[in-house]
Amino acid sequence: MVFAFWYPTGLSGTIGDLLLLPGSHAVEGFHRLSLAPLFGTASLPGTVAISDAPPGSVVLIHAGLLHARRARPGGSARYFVDVAYCSTGEGER
Repeated sequence: MVFAFWYPTGLSGTIGDLLLLPGSHAVEGFHRLSLAPLFGTASLPGTVAISDAPPGSVVLIHAGLLHARRARPGGSARYFVDVAYCSTGEGER
């Protein structure tokens, strides 16, 4: 499954970041909530933050990739459209 996050007004670094943890989709038995008690809202080691993207940007990610929104103090609302695509085929289980 793939997620497409479309940001019609972009990300400016003032309203919040999109956090991604590369490789987290491939960790066997990993659950996205398992690290919450350890880190709370702090960044996890290895996290990539996307905070600057022009209007109309699309970010494609594997659906199993750990991702989150980190709000900015005093930031305004952030709008995006989330679309998911999933396909099965021969050999998929």
